[in-house]
Amino acid sequence: MNEDHPARKYYLHDGEQQTGPFLLEDLEQHTLTSTTMVWYKGLDDWQEAGRIDELLPVINHTQPHHVEDVPPPFKNTVSKTTPPPFQTKQPVAPVKSSSGAGRIGWIVGLLILAGLIIFAVQQFRSVAQAMNEEPVEPTYQEQILSIEEQEKATPRKFLKTGGTFKETVFTGKFRVDGTIANTATVARYKNVVIEVSFYDSKNKFLGSERHTIEDQFPAGSSKEFKLKLDPPKGADNCKWKAVSATAY
Repeated sequence: MNEDHPARKYYLHDGEQQTGPFLLEDLEQHTLTSTTMVWYKGLDDWQEAGRIDELLPVINHTQPHHVEDVPPPFKNTVSKTTPPPFQTKQPVAPVKSSSGAGRIGWIVGLLILAGLIIFAVQQFRSVAQAMNEEPVEPTYQEQILSIEEQEKATPRKFLKTGGTFKETVFTGKFRVDGTIANTATVARYKNVVIEVSFYDSKNKFLGSERHTIEDQFPAGSSKEFKLKLDPPKGADNCKWKAVSATAY
């Protein structure tokens, strides 16, 4: 613990969610990097953890150790069996026949050969024509429809939450002043379901509950919401995120 500030409480922010408060010894249970944003009472604004001297031992203690990836041993899967040499079939000389049946056979054979040649030429022309045709680009409307379908299928990917919470002094309840931003390009959402998770002072998960924000969120919009929560016993912190919504 920091001897100069034994009761200092630290708050962390990963760019999307705020966590805390934590005591100095609690931070060793987190993966704290030099670029993690930190705030505590006394700072004018958020600071990188690497700029705070008292956090340097915690950063060095919690840095993950990277293990070099080692490729698996190479196994030769090529078959050692050698295929037999390719042999070209020699054309069989036609049997000369002075009969009428022999001449008819020759005529039939020539007709079949001519048909095969004509078919091959037609196939070659079709392939050549297809290769010379320019690809058809999708229209702007088709592109927009494709983007909208993707965004409607995954609303939680485009709904970002933020805000703050505080504990009321006399009732012990939590009050959340949150925000929901729709980062989708086209899709609109409504009835956003927010999942709130509760944690104790050691950041141990205690439970969660869900609330529906009955409002509409057009593409690119951001709105505020408020929740009054009755946290489980021992809860000291909470986090929230959007888990589903209705596209309309």
